Amino acid sequence: MTPTADEFTAAETALRGLVNALLTGRADKVLAAEGPLQAAMADLNALRASGRALDAARVRQAARDIRIAVFECQALGLSAEALRRILIPDAAYLGAGPRAGGSDAAPSDPRTRRTLDSRA
Repeated sequence: MTPTADEFTAAETALRGLVNALLTGRADKVLAAEGPLQAAMADLNALRASGRALDAARVRQAARDIRIAVFECQALGLSAEALRRILIPDAAYLGAGPRAGGSDAAPSDPRTRRTLDSRA
């Protein structure tokens, strides 16, 4: 085991923790995964700044493993955003929000008090 194995293993483990947290869909789990990830990234930065000799083969393998974990996080983030757009379109919420001019009028945007009807 090279001296750099701990830093790389910690980074990959932290990223895998984030992947697992993203899979739960729970914000508290994702937020909890950020602490170990931050610590692991700080350790990698310290390793880079230390100037210690690194095993090139180990660095290449670790970089591949970490890159895969990052891609998984990105894919999950993109999937979550796509699902959000399907479930909650970018248009203003038209549910039980305030209505302008009575119950038959177009819904209004409470920030501007303007109706959301395209004819208005």
